[in-house]
Amino acid sequence: MSRIATLADIETIEQVPLDEYDLPSSTYEMLQRGAAIGGNCLALAFFMQGTGYDQPTELTHRELLGRINQTANMFYDLGVGPRDVVSMVLPNLPQAFLTIWGAEATGIVNPINPLLESAQIVEIMRAAGTRVLVTLAPFPKTDIWEKVDLVRREVPTLQTILQVDPCQYLTGIKKLMACFLSRRGGDRQAKDATLLHRKKVGK
Repeated sequence: MSRIATLADIETIEQVPLDEYDLPSSTYEMLQRGAAIGGNCLALAFFMQGTGYDQPTELTHRELLGRINQTANMFYDLGVGPRDVVSMVLPNLPQAFLTIWGAEATGIVNPINPLLESAQIVEIMRAAGTRVLVTLAPFPKTDIWEKVDLVRREVPTLQTILQVDPCQYLTGIKKLMACFLSRRGGDRQAKDATLLHRKKVGK
């Protein structure tokens, strides 16, 4: 495709049918092509706090595709098929991208704004027929898990909750404190028995 600089360039491009451009048929194929072109190039860089900008978690395009494959396989092992919905209530963590693209490769992804209230999250998940939910583990100064703890009782199709622990992106005393407080919150929640399979999603 030639460069786009003027209105005439756009009009020229639009005269060619899309099926003649050899576009990828899915986001997964797009990511595969990207990894084949520049597999060792940086695809994602993440740091939890501004002070950690010089030590980000980084993934190349090849590594990102590998992690997406792992995530897609995990969803498949949990019974997610082409018509099954994976909902996601997560902040902007690397696992959010893995969930979106991994779920798209296996079934249907349904991202939900974590700032919504529990009642709204319930409505969205019920309407979608959510089978698997990926969300934040108990973590200081967030109420996402508390919302989910209310939601899980109200969505009859929900079978599995996967937790993402953001402590892995902290270092030093902040990591120790956050992990300690998170475990206390998790222990309190665990006292309430549930039929749902709860599982930690690691790095």
